[in-house]
Amino acid sequence: MRVSDIIGHPIVTTAAAEEIARVATPIVDPAQHRVIGFRINDEEMVPLDAVEAIGDEAVMVRTPDAVRLPTTTLEQRWVHERLDVVDRLVLSDEGNELAAVEDIEFDPSTGVIEAVVLEDRRLTGDELVGVGAFAVVVQAPTDTPR
Repeated sequence: MRVSDIIGHPIVTTAAAEEIARVATPIVDPAQHRVIGFRINDEEMVPLDAVEAIGDEAVMVRTPDAVRLPTTTLEQRWVHERLDVVDRLVLSDEGNELAAVEDIEFDPSTGVIEAVVLEDRRLTGDELVGVGAFAVVVQAPTDTPR
């Protein structure tokens, strides 16, 4: 699944079939190379382990309790600093500028990042090093752009 496919999607409860929020952006843990949840506003998030399914039209959770305040330092950074990966500048870990992030492909059931899609190449999720307010950092490419 692509991140761009779910940004703006409603988050809907299966118990009451009501919209409780909308996806603003995924929360990415670069150390684990995983999507760990979704920021929904400047204060709250939905962790991936509270998500029952991600479909073409909505992200499904059991109850409104899925929405919570960030608890870890990583979650707090993503929510309060409004971090995002799409359209962000990409730097190699050697300090060279690469093309901007076009998208992130991930497994919706595990959150594992399968690819970081740039304008001129696809990187594996394992090549993601860090995400911050200034840039996304990836391992220096060893191949030519595709």
